[in-house]
Amino acid sequence: EAPLINLSLGGKYYIEGSSVTMACEASGKPPPDVAWIRNGVLESSGKKYAFLKFDNINRTDAGQYTCRANNSVEVTSINTTIVVQYPPTIQNITTSSKKSWTGQTVTLKCLSDGVPTPTLSWYKPERSEINRVRARENKVQVPLISDQDFGHYKCIAANGLTPSDEELIKINQIMGQRTIIKKISDASVRELKIPLERGKVYQFAITATNELGESLKQEKANIQQVKTEGSLFK
Repeated sequence: EAPLINLSLGGKYYIEGSSVTMACEASGKPPPDVAWIRNGVLESSGKKYAFLKFDNINRTDAGQYTCRANNSVEVTSINTTIVVQYPPTIQNITTSSKKSWTGQTVTLKCLSDGVPTPTLSWYKPERSEINRVRARENKVQVPLISDQDFGHYKCIAANGLTPSDEELIKINQIMGQRTIIKKISDASVRELKIPLERGKVYQFAITATNELGESLKQEKANIQQVKTEGSLFK
């Protein structure tokens, strides 16, 4: 008689740190040998019964387990999956601070881990929530319309388990407006003439862009000449 398997699991979802016992019972003639197997590795075995015990289940214990019953007639197996749930943690935030100008839009990114998949909420202290996104959509765009839009923003990751996790990121305001004087499509151009007002100090930044984005490094130059016309060289 081929083995007949009966599983006693008590559930599929378990909170990390809890105690878990899963029983696999098999009947047949002759009585089968029963074993729990994970990734080809024998976890436990017995005659007619096999128990899988976790005194302090960990997220690394999550995955598929196979109960296999074997006698001289036939080998029978059943698969089951364990899902270990744990609170969210923020693994990486873009940076602790960013700099930008009024009128620009800043993208904030926040990466998190947790089961179930965490929901990310962005807040500005003393103001309402600005956006809510799923963790796999881990960025939010912040338009910097006024001075009040600068300052600290808080990313909170939550998935219904405690504790939740949070991190702060600060957007610092660069005084003065970013003005694009001229875009040069020909990368071979090395010189650009710019009219200057007498007595003023200017700071120029050279940024290279293409269809993939903007360069991370900006070449900067301070112009302090009092002439009415100056030349900016890269």
